[in-house]
Amino acid sequence: MIAFVRRAMVALLLGAGLAVVPVAAAHADEPPVWSSWDVAHSGQCMDVPNWGTSNKLQLQQSPCNGSTAQLFDLEPVGDEGFYLIRNYNSGKCLDVRDRSKSNNAAVQQYTCHGDTNQWWFKAEILSVPGYYHFVNRNSWKCLTVRDGSILALAKLVQYDCNPGGVTTHQAWR
Repeated sequence: MIAFVRRAMVALLLGAGLAVVPVAAAHADEPPVWSSWDVAHSGQCMDVPNWGTSNKLQLQQSPCNGSTAQLFDLEPVGDEGFYLIRNYNSGKCLDVRDRSKSNNAAVQQYTCHGDTNQWWFKAEILSVPGYYHFVNRNSWKCLTVRDGSILALAKLVQYDCNPGGVTTHQAWR
């Protein structure tokens, strides 16, 4: 069943014009690699509001400043190519609120529990070199800046991955 799901996911992503290039899994004894992730359309970074540490804080884009609220580690989980995305400051993971499969569902931080609404696939975007889509395992939707806003503090949601081309408010590096 897992092999079937993996093949179906690869077909879906390739049909959407995405390259399926999973990064090699890290070993358990390797230290975390903390990185910031900026979105192509605005150049702003994925951010936990006000360095918050509580559950259910919806992530946002914010001008990149190097703070720990903007540092994340990709921890391999489950099937090859999937990750938990953990914030340095809070230790919490990116999570689709209420395990929703709907467009515009909030992407929040929440205590890491490893359910598939916290699993993210990192898919290279061939038409935008160096950028990736983060695709949620539970919903098969992409991490997105809501409404393509370029404003600071615009919220992050999940939304259908653009099958017809590049949607730069879904492209992260």
